[in-house]
Amino acid sequence: MGGKRKTKSFKKKPDVWDPTKSKKYKNGVGQAVDVSSNPSNVGFTEWVLESEIFNNYYRPIGICKDEEEFQEMLKVMRKPLPTTFRINTSLGPIKDVVMQQLNELISDVSQIDQSILQATDPEEQKKLNEEEFEMAKPIPWYPNEMAWKTSIPRRLFRKVPSLQKFKSFLINHNEQGYITRQEAVSMIPPLFLDVESHHNVLDLCAAPGSKTTQIIEELHLKETSRNSNHYSVPTGCVLANDVDAKRCYLLVHNTRRLGSIAVGITNHEAQNYPIPFVTNENGERAPQFFDRILADVPCTGDGTARKNPDIWKAWKESSGQSLHILQVKIATRACHLLKVGGRMVYSTCSINPVENENVIAEVLLKSQGSMRLVDVSSQYPQLIRKPGLKTFPNCPYTEEQYNELHLERVMRVHPHFQDTGGFFIAVLEKVSDLPNQLAKRIEKPESKNTPPTTTTTTTTTTSTQEQKPTENTTIVNSETSTTATTDKKEPLYHNERKLNENDRRLGGNEEPFNLLGEEIKKEVGYAKEFYGLSDSFPYDQLLCRSEKSKKIYLVSKSLLKMIENDQESRKIKLINAGIKIFQKHEGNASPCSFRIAQESVAIIEPYCTKRIVHISHDELVMFLQQEPLFHQLPQSTQSQLAPIEQGCIIFKIDSEKPSLSKGMVFAGWRGKSSAHLLVSLQEIAALKGIFKIPTQEKKPNTTTTTTTTTTPSTNDEMKTDETPKTSE
Repeated sequence: MGGKRKTKSFKKKPDVWDPTKSKKYKNGVGQAVDVSSNPSNVGFTEWVLESEIFNNYYRPIGICKDEEEFQEMLKVMRKPLPTTFRINTSLGPIKDVVMQQLNELISDVSQIDQSILQATDPEEQKKLNEEEFEMAKPIPWYPNEMAWKTSIPRRLFRKVPSLQKFKSFLINHNEQGYITRQEAVSMIPPLFLDVESHHNVLDLCAAPGSKTTQIIEELHLKETSRNSNHYSVPTGCVLANDVDAKRCYLLVHNTRRLGSIAVGITNHEAQNYPIPFVTNENGERAPQFFDRILADVPCTGDGTARKNPDIWKAWKESSGQSLHILQVKIATRACHLLKVGGRMVYSTCSINPVENENVIAEVLLKSQGSMRLVDVSSQYPQLIRKPGLKTFPNCPYTEEQYNELHLERVMRVHPHFQDTGGFFIAVLEKVSDLPNQLAKRIEKPESKNTPPTTTTTTTTTTSTQEQKPTENTTIVNSETSTTATTDKKEPLYHNERKLNENDRRLGGNEEPFNLLGEEIKKEVGYAKEFYGLSDSFPYDQLLCRSEKSKKIYLVSKSLLKMIENDQESRKIKLINAGIKIFQKHEGNASPCSFRIAQESVAIIEPYCTKRIVHISHDELVMFLQQEPLFHQLPQSTQSQLAPIEQGCIIFKIDSEKPSLSKGMVFAGWRGKSSAHLLVSLQEIAALKGIFKIPTQEKKPNTTTTTTTTTTPSTNDEMKTDETPKTSE
């Protein structure tokens, strides 16, 4: 009892990084392959890019016409992916400047071969001579040359000076939302959605959001093309959903760059997504089905092996089979959420027919003709693809059914077709209501006072991946099945399942969005006077999360309708809606308690008649480098600032010469004797890179009559502001 207790000692491993294992892995034939861009942790592991199980499964099922093509596909799958990106199509005039900068960079590295030979050692030169690479060029099948790719090895971006400029271009413009880094095949599904500005679109499995941003851009592009005078708001909206709460916040970050009020981020299981309701023109509460739905479902992801080398080791045949049931449920739910005449795109980054043709065939057969595959073979003719497989082991359909269902209309994009990853895409149209269609009825205004007289049968399963559909399974959601009743006036509500607040994936700590209360309306009314907001500003589209909320959000009308009708039931769990338009700030330096958020300044500026300060591009450069005192500014700017009270202002760039900043607007702060931008440090760093402004240490200004305090922040990374001393 009293003896000395024995303890086990652990010897700490030396903290040494082995570059031979962190930079390279083997491709199965003894050659080293660069994985510096691989997102997974390969620090102390050697990867073998070969799987006999993979080969034995795919070789005989006919995804390639012969052994020669199969080996060609494997060879491409062992190579790193090219660098690919999209240019934001809704930028307006800035888009032309981004294109100009891109073309200048390409011209700078036109002598790329000579630059590389001068910058590399003999061993590196030998490797480069064995590789084929090319500078950035447009992806041939993407519209209007808005998507680009380069196959230059990424390790060279660190060694060649001219390529470092290209790397900075990618980083800075991606941060500002001018471009989006995205794998080429990932761009395909949104293209076939054929989105219009009036569409309500649902992205069921959206995170991290590259496809979502593509959809948002399409909404705004179609609207802006009709009204190019200033910021145009589409009449439709995009709901981007993910089951994981953390990934939802990643969605918020990635979509916020676009500054759209027509975006809502939701947190639900895709297979149980609730059907939103709205009030129609007759005052009836009716289901809001979606015009377009993207179901990019969870999958084994073997089409991403070029960027995720761990897939080779982890791949097994049973993985696709275990996901098949969940994929069918998500596709089925999407069919219920889709309006008649609407279009759904089902996609995976897998080449396994169990996750692809098998799922589509099952959905089509159970829909009993209410869903059909759309022939899109004439669209984007430069995109190389092949039709769906007619047969494979345990194929659930016959050749006759293959022809009847037109499964040849689905698309397979294999890695060796155009130097991409692997993808599967199916475009479906809803031609009539499904058997046991959910939420078919509407609620009459007078029925709100009528007590419910119906019964609802709900069957709940314990796991979405454990219950297999039977022969008698209908296409209704397997977790919630609501039966029709004898009372025709009673609405058939959407998903009645109560969310488990303890489910970590579904969060549960977010406050819901609400219409503004009377107290906040008074404060917004003062902000209207302070900024000179016109009567045409959409005040009725403002939301907050509580009476004590420090943030005011602006949403589109279509999004507002869904939120208004969800005030009581709270079936839709919104992580974020629209865009932050106002932010409360602490302190009493300004008579107005609300400042304009940087992310929405481009939206609110056209409505403002006060507190707009016009500056030149050179002055913007000054603001990005320092916090100038008034006497350091041009006289024209001083005269604009003089009559303005302390508080938030808008800087608008008026430049005689064309520049990327011309027409841009920024939230700023007018202090007692100085002014500065209300822009995050991260955004300032990105803007410096875009405008090629050298980084220098910023020296704070001080005066004897003022004190320095922290002003309101965006992303908690704001500058300091001069505020006058007060008796308080």
